[in-house]
Parts: sequence; structure tokens; C-alpha cells
Amino acid sequence: MSDNVFQQPIDQIIEASSDTEEFSIIPFRIHRNCFSLPTSNIVTLSGKVDVHAIPFNANKFVEGLVAINSEVYILLNVINFLSIDNHQQVNNENIVTGLYQRIAVVKLENRIIAISVDEVYPICRVQQSDIIRLTNDDLFKNVSNGYYPKNDDWIDNNYLLDLDKFSNLFEISLE
Repeated sequence: MSDNVFQQPIDQIIEASSDTEEFSIIPFRIHRNCFSLPTSNIVTLSGKVDVHAIPFNANKFVEGLVAINSEVYILLNVINFLSIDNHQQVNNENIVTGLYQRIAVVKLENRIIAISVDEVYPICRVQQSDIIRLTNDDLFKNVSNGYYPKNDDWIDNNYLLDLDKFSNLFEISLE
């Protein structure tokens, strides 16, 4: 490994030894639902931060603005965006205070946004061939092409977010 490994972006270090079939994801939980994103699309993870309201905001998907590492991002209300039932409490979680709440800053196709998540799991290496394709009846078919089955690392099926679909829905929501 080269001497300047610490100057490389984290996704390049993680993906350096991979073949095209295997890649890294960062799984996370929003209430009882598990999702993941490729590590290459995560800009940073942050603890809970103050959300600044946008005056006269009529978009139910935009929660407000957040400042993370001296940058300002739109905070997407993922619960509304993905139509997640937000009244499901998970063990040891206080919904009022967001005990485990974290912010993930995500690179979409043409913008960078922030999303709030309840819990972030460790980075996993996964095989492309292990993805189970979604049917038209699946709840998250508008933002995902497939999922990884439930295992010991997460509490339910882990939906790999398709950032093209996610980005298109987000752009439409801003119109």
C-alpha cells in the first residue's frame, strides 16, 4: 500500500481491492426499514444537528437546511419521501428525541442532499448477484431495484437505494 493512502478518499481505499461483482455499502435504518447506499455515494455521516426551517416551505419532502462541516445542505424528510409509517417504535428508541438519529450526506446525480436516519450499521462488502430483484408489489420499488435478505447485521430486508430513481423522484418533488 502506498505511503499516501491517508490522502485518498475513503471510497477509493475501500473499493481498491474489489472486483466488479463485489462492492461496499453503508446500511442504515429508518424506523423499522433498512436501506443502504454504495459507499461511493456517501459524502459524510454526522450526528444529530439543528434543522433550520425554510420560510414558506410548501414542500412536504424538504424538512429544512442543515449545516455540516461548514457546508449547508437541504435535509430531505425521508419518512414522507418514502411513505414510511413514522409511528413504529424500535427497541430502546425514543421517537420524540431521535435517540439514534444521524445525518447522512449523499451524492445524487446532480446535487448533494442530507437525509436523517435512525441508525447506521457497519460498512459491508456485498455481491451484486446476491440482490433479490423487486416485484411491482414491493413497497420501495420507486426508489430501489432490489434488496439483500435479512441477516444478523440488520433487522429486516435491506433495500439498496437506486440513486437514479431516488434522484428523479427528488427532482420531481422540488417542481
